[in-house]
Amino acid sequence: MLLAIGFIMISGALLVGTVQTQTTIQNITGDAIAKGAVRIFEGGAHYNVAGATMAKDGQVHFDATAATQYIQGERINSTDNRYGWVPFYRWDAPTSMFQVYIIATQCRNASSYPYLIPLSCLSNDLTPELIITATLNAGGGGAPDTITGLTSADRAATGAYVIIQNNPSNAACNGMILQLGAPLAGGGFELVPGRDLQSKSPVPTGSVSLYVVGMGLADPTQAPSATNGFTGKAQDIAVYPLPSSGNAGASVPALPQ
Repeated sequence: MLLAIGFIMISGALLVGTVQTQTTIQNITGDAIAKGAVRIFEGGAHYNVAGATMAKDGQVHFDATAATQYIQGERINSTDNRYGWVPFYRWDAPTSMFQVYIIATQCRNASSYPYLIPLSCLSNDLTPELIITATLNAGGGGAPDTITGLTSADRAATGAYVIIQNNPSNAACNGMILQLGAPLAGGGFELVPGRDLQSKSPVPTGSVSLYVVGMGLADPTQAPSATNGFTGKAQDIAVYPLPSSGNAGASVPALPQ
């Protein structure tokens, strides 16, 4: 019995060590991916070209122009195509506020992200989902903050980051980044401490819309369908809000995270 317990303790220690090593590798990889994205956005060339067609309403948007035209081929890591990234931006013309957000990802349901033709379909997994409505609920009394009432949330999964696309009651919360924790029995998720509501100022609450990358398709080479749904672990491995000089040299104050 003592020998068996010893084996269990050693196995547990090895498992913890393996998880920590995987987390470290993901952090290093995510950092490298974000730095590569920064180099692409440096100098503002993309935004000087595409800026005329981009929303400047102070809300967060998936950078579809970058994703489909200017930097499409760069969004899968050239040295290890298991990894990729998804670009978002927030541009508020009246105040010249501008910020780029990068979610670094790892392909979960295939050996690597596929390069598809045409380029606008580079990878279905690297196109995020806009959750039209969700409700942010402050915990209090030791209870965790939660997110409930998610509509069209096929990709939401534990570990995924969500970016507040629009908070109608407080635009200062737009761009805040939260992380989904354990699923709730009645639907929705707890929020991870440190990436929850109480870690923010101002504290976002109420009805919001969100962006999520989350789960990938069972077959990432094919479009979503009734037989090809989103499944598995969240692809997210890191998230980075990146100040940008792309707004024609305008000032770029940091936005709340």
